[in-house]
Amino acid sequence: MRNLILFTWIGFVSPFQIIDVGLQQEKECGGMGFVQLGFSGTPQEWFAALANEYRDCTYVNGNLVLTWMTVPGLTYDLSFLHSIKYVKGYVIIAVNDYPKVISLPNLEVIRGNSTFEHNSMRLSLFVGLNAMTELQLPKLREISNGGVRFVNNRNLCHMHDIDWNSLMAGRLTHHPADLSFDQIQSENCGPCSAVCEQSDGNRRCWSYDQCQILNLSHTCIDRCPRRCYAEHFAGCCNPECAEGCFGPSDTDCYACKNYRLHGSCVSHCPDENPRTYPEGQECIVF
Repeated sequence: MRNLILFTWIGFVSPFQIIDVGLQQEKECGGMGFVQLGFSGTPQEWFAALANEYRDCTYVNGNLVLTWMTVPGLTYDLSFLHSIKYVKGYVIIAVNDYPKVISLPNLEVIRGNSTFEHNSMRLSLFVGLNAMTELQLPKLREISNGGVRFVNNRNLCHMHDIDWNSLMAGRLTHHPADLSFDQIQSENCGPCSAVCEQSDGNRRCWSYDQCQILNLSHTCIDRCPRRCYAEHFAGCCNPECAEGCFGPSDTDCYACKNYRLHGSCVSHCPDENPRTYPEGQECIVF
């Protein structure tokens, strides 16, 4: 029996919407509400519900939950995750015996506007009780809020090879407890490829030849509340930026922490001057 406390209230939030963002369209999906580690129906029905919720989704306006893939012989096709770029809440990957590689190849930002509470930690990423050998998040650039915890992933490789401080905008420098590994790395794990970049003298990768894209702007954290721009400190990013920036303005962000209005990153969508409403990350003018 798995040592888990199960929560049985399950809920998907609002239906998806199509967001017109100029040159591309993004599909918003509600994701999961305040759901923990339980599920409803059979494991097969639960997986089908997850696939239906997240398929073709770009912006998860809620939480991303991937759990209870435990049925031998069932084909767990995770291609429905491949379009996801942003998660507004938290990510849970837990209680999975299959598949051996779990990949979200286009996930860029986990915002952590809501967090998963586990053993007094408020988490944006929880990975626990999985049999997978690789977790691949090659485009992940920022975990904006909350902590990260790995628990009892007996075969998982390379999680100690990730520069988590870079992903967390330097928060670990002052709050090291925001990262927790209740596990040792499998003896079957090898090193990162020699082509992968280094930080703090270590090569960084998600798998042998899938290198981490490093965002080292956290090195200015003592002078900036979040990130700074330029290879060496030139100035602080605007507080509404995520991932980093190329200048000080709210129009210079690589991505927005909250919403975007007329090319500027903003904390909320205004009710007047102009009157707008939020769809995904965009403020849409009435």
